[in-house]
Amino acid sequence: MSEKMEYTFELLYHFTCLQCKNWWSYSTTPSSNKVSFNIDDRPMHCMHCGTEGKAIIKKGFDDILKNQNPNKH
Repeated sequence: MSEKMEYTFELLYHFTCLQCKNWWSYSTTPSSNKVSFNIDDRPMHCMHCGTEGKAIIKKGFDDILKNQNPNKH
């Protein structure tokens, strides 16, 4: 295989409003090689009902991130 393939990537966050229980997604493309996945306490508002609050990571999901081995392929 001699051809090369270009790619890009983005981070895709999934939110669930704890008030109306609807969900939506937000994507972002990192602007540097130092990426933080943590957006806790970032002001957010529900795209469906307008509830305002702060982002919190879903219980248990941060354990998945902590246990990932970056050297595995």
